[in-house]
Amino acid sequence: MGYRALTGTLFSILQTAQASSGNLEQGGWKYSDFLSVTLTALGLMLGVLAIGLAVAGVFGYRAVIDMASRKAEEAALKRLSEYFEG
Repeated sequence: MGYRALTGTLFSILQTAQASSGNLEQGGWKYSDFLSVTLTALGLMLGVLAIGLAVAGVFGYRAVIDMASRKAEEAALKRLSEYFEG
């Protein structure tokens, strides 16, 4: 969810508010209502982004640990073979 998703959400909220009242302040929606919905949508998007980053971090951490383990094993085997061969 990037900049486009946020822009699209805000645009659709604004269109809904204008369609229901003609103007934000004159009809059923007050500015505080619009701001509340907008900030709630932003909070939800940031929450989803945080969860996605956490999942990516867990998988990235596991990949780094696995790669480090393989490289350490390769380096140890190389050193042992050099030690016993020469």
